[in-house]
Amino acid sequence: MNKDILAKATTLRRELHAHPELSYQEVWTKQHLMDFLKENTKVKLVDKGKWFYACYLGADGKDPYPIGFRADFDALPMEDEIDAPWKSQIPGCGHKCGHDGHVAALCAFAMELEAQAPKRDVYLVFQHAEETGQGACECGDFVKETGIKEIYSCHNTTGLPYGTVGTRLEGTNCASMGMNIVMTGEPTHASQPELGKNPSLAICDTANEIMKIADQSRFEKLVLATICEIRVGEHAFGIAASKGCIGVTLRAEHDKDMYQIRDEVIAFAEKRAAEDGLTVDFSYEDVFPDTTNTPEQAMKVINAAKSIGLPTAMPEQITRGSEDFGWFLKQCPGAEFNVSAGDRPAIHTAAFDFMDELIGTMVDVYFAILAQ
Repeated sequence: MNKDILAKATTLRRELHAHPELSYQEVWTKQHLMDFLKENTKVKLVDKGKWFYACYLGADGKDPYPIGFRADFDALPMEDEIDAPWKSQIPGCGHKCGHDGHVAALCAFAMELEAQAPKRDVYLVFQHAEETGQGACECGDFVKETGIKEIYSCHNTTGLPYGTVGTRLEGTNCASMGMNIVMTGEPTHASQPELGKNPSLAICDTANEIMKIADQSRFEKLVLATICEIRVGEHAFGIAASKGCIGVTLRAEHDKDMYQIRDEVIAFAEKRAAEDGLTVDFSYEDVFPDTTNTPEQAMKVINAAKSIGLPTAMPEQITRGSEDFGWFLKQCPGAEFNVSAGDRPAIHTAAFDFMDELIGTMVDVYFAILAQ
């Protein structure tokens, strides 16, 4: 790609890395990206509040097959331990997933689109709050507004040889949700437990039952239930426990299996709580859909990579971690794919830093997809 464009995108990436913002706090990040595009391109920008999209109308809005590309721009609540001038200036917050590189590559793509002037209509969506699973869901009107016929998203990765483009014909990332189960009884003095309602046994029984409900032998595709938290009562030996909670992450290759597990857990917890005269409440956090590619678009990614001489990989196993790009794929054909930086620190680690050279690689893949 154009060296001047790559240099500008690299500078942008490092600026973003030095000023990370968590999900729903990406005010500076969003404005900085919009300002960059205004200064370096003539693409039309559509401000949607927490997020925005850019329009390159090479066919004057008359492309019968408009296409979309998406990138995310939130950071993680992690320390940044890289040794570089662009190290995070925000304590406890860092671009440890490479979202700074994702949006820098999309900006570079916008500049290259204007430089190469293909006769296509291309829409670039810059999305907030991916890490919490909420951002893509809140971009729900993007597909309808733009009329795109397919959409793609690239994520950086490590471990495979440099430049390897990886995807799957169907599921790429599991659905997941954080489920909170809170049981409440009545307090009493520890010397008179019969006068209170203690949730301890119901909490224990529910935790055991969750593991049975999510037994892999009951499902054809991958399912997991991971108990992340159990709390009952307080550290006070004169007061019997009266409130307890379970925090569990439900995960499955398909949405339907995750929601089946959730519904069965609800039914058991309600029944068990009633047996001990307890109330039970449920709440949910970090809800991600399954990310399932359409085979045609996944093959376009593989063919695009091959057409520009990049190695490809099609893993047998789905990625257990979640990706909210699945919300887009429920509205429009498309594909999520990875490009590897080689043997480098993994994402979501304090030593991780997006590899700047991947910006050009990602843009090359985008153009190769567009050419199809």
